[in-house]
Amino acid sequence: MNNNEDAQGDEGRLTRRMRWVGAGLVVLVLGGLVWQAVQAGLQPPPEAEEVAVEDLANANTVQRLATLDEAQLSQQGVSAMTAALVAPAMQDLAADEIEVCGLGRVKAGADGRPRDMAPIVGAARRARDQVLPMLLSSQDDNLRAAGLLMVALDEGAVADGVLDGGAARARDELASLAAFKSTPQVYAWAMRACQQQRTAGVCRMLSAEQWARLEPTNAMAWLQVAADASLRRDEPAVAEALYRVSHATRSDARHGALAGTVLAKLPPEADLMSRVSLAAELTKLEARAELPLVAASQHCGVKDMRDANRQQLCSGVAEVLARRGGTAAEVALAASIGERAGWPAERVAAFAEERDALAQLSAAAQSDAWSCNALAQTLGRLHETARVGEMATLRGALKRSPDGPAVLAKRYRESVATRVASAASAASATAQ
Repeated sequence: MNNNEDAQGDEGRLTRRMRWVGAGLVVLVLGGLVWQAVQAGLQPPPEAEEVAVEDLANANTVQRLATLDEAQLSQQGVSAMTAALVAPAMQDLAADEIEVCGLGRVKAGADGRPRDMAPIVGAARRARDQVLPMLLSSQDDNLRAAGLLMVALDEGAVADGVLDGGAARARDELASLAAFKSTPQVYAWAMRACQQQRTAGVCRMLSAEQWARLEPTNAMAWLQVAADASLRRDEPAVAEALYRVSHATRSDARHGALAGTVLAKLPPEADLMSRVSLAAELTKLEARAELPLVAASQHCGVKDMRDANRQQLCSGVAEVLARRGGTAAEVALAASIGERAGWPAERVAAFAEERDALAQLSAAAQSDAWSCNALAQTLGRLHETARVGEMATLRGALKRSPDGPAVLAKRYRESVATRVASAASAASATAQ
C-alpha cells in the first residue's frame, strides 16, 4: 500500500495508521448523516447554530455560494424547519412503529427504518425530476454543471427525454464546459466526474495542473497534482506539489456544494421529505469521491522522516490539513502524518480524543430519526455544511454537545471495548 513504509518492520506503525484511516471513515459517517437517511436510517444532527469557525471554514465560501442563491436556500430552509417544528408529535407509538414526516405512523423493522422505503425513494425522485431539467437548461455555468454532474455520477438520475446519451454524454459535456470556461467550481466538478475516466473522451482535456492554476491556494488541487505525479513515479513533482500544499491557505474538496446548489433551486412548494431524501442521494454521490490523499501519505512515510527536509515538508502538510482541512479524512491524515513528523504526544492525543468524540456522536441514535423535527435538523445541517464545510460542521456539533469531548471519547472507547469483549466471548464459546 505504502511503498515508502517498511511493511515488515513497521507493522505497529501501519496498524496505527489504519486505525486513523478507519476512524476517519467512522467520522465520515457523521459527516455523511444525510446519506444514511436513505441507506441506513436517518439520524438527527444537533440543532443548527452559528459557530465561530473562521479558522476552519473554507476561504472561498463566499465565491462558491455566490451563484447558489443563498437567500433562497436560507428562506426555504427556515420555512421547512418552521413548518416541521410546529407539527404535532405522534403519541403512543407501538414498539414496531415510528413517525415519518408526512406519512404519520408507519411500521418499522428492527433496524428502526420504515419497512416500506418506497415513499421515501419516491420523494427523492419527485424532487429530482422537478429540478434536473431546470439545471440542465440553465444558462448559468454552475447550475448546468451541477445538473451534468448529477447525471454523470448517477445514470438513474435521467428521466426519459431529459438528456440523451446519459452519463457518458453528461461527463463529456461537463468536461468540455470546464475546459473552455475554466471556472474553479466547474473544473473541480469535472475532475470529479472524470475521476475514473481521465484518459478517455473529452476528459483527456482536463489536468490537475490546470485545476491548480485556477486555484493556486487550494491544497486539494495540489494534492491531486501530487497524486498524478505519483502515478508517473515523478518524485520531484510530488515533492513540489506537496510544498505548495504546505503553503496553501485552504483545502476545499467542495463537500456539500452539489447538494447546496440543487437544494437552492428546488421550488418553494417542495416538501421537507423530498428535500432531505434528494439531498441524501446527492450526498451519497459526493461521498463516492476518492480524495487524492494517498500520495501525501506515501511521501511522508515513517522512514522518510529520517530526512530533516522531508520531515519539515511533511510537518507543514500536516499543519495545513489539520487547520484547513474541510473533511474528516484530511484531518485524520494530518494526525497520522503529524505523529510521524514528531508532533508532541499531547497534540496527537488531543486529535485522538476529538476523533473518538465525533465517532461517539455519529453512533448516537434517537427514536424520532424520521420525524419532521429530525428532518428539519438534518436540513439545517445541510445548510451549515454547504456554508462552512464538513469538518467545521462536525466540530460545531461537538462544541454544542452537552457532553465534552473527553466524556464522549471515553464513552466511545468503552463501547468499543465492550463490543470487542463480547465478540471474543462469543468466539470462545463457539470454539468450546
